[in-house]
Amino acid sequence: MLDAEVDILQSGGKTDFNYGNVQEFAFEPVKADRVIRDSDTVRLGDAMLTAIHTPGHTRGATTWTTNITEGGTIYEVVFPDHTGINPGYRVAKDPSYPGIGDDYRQNVPHSRNAQA
Repeated sequence: MLDAEVDILQSGGKTDFNYGNVQEFAFEPVKADRVIRDSDTVRLGDAMLTAIHTPGHTRGATTWTTNITEGGTIYEVVFPDHTGINPGYRVAKDPSYPGIGDDYRQNVPHSRNAQA
């Protein structure tokens, strides 16, 4: 779990700034096995994934990247998070959380290695 969302996970969703009081979004509180931060890596079998913190969709939205090799060519694969605005979020007027508009501006579209 990305560090920005540990409280939500451990509260069963009750500390979510938008859905914390919505019973349908409640779940049993759980403890993260590992807390990760931006640029940390996670190994799944032979795959090494890198976390990229892309807040906006949620405070802890995380895009994952990895490299795969096929036919001798290395490809960077991206699993993006954060492409939409959740119902009820306010981005500009009376923002849902301080900085949500800046988070969206910085991360949609998000690319750390964009090439012209």
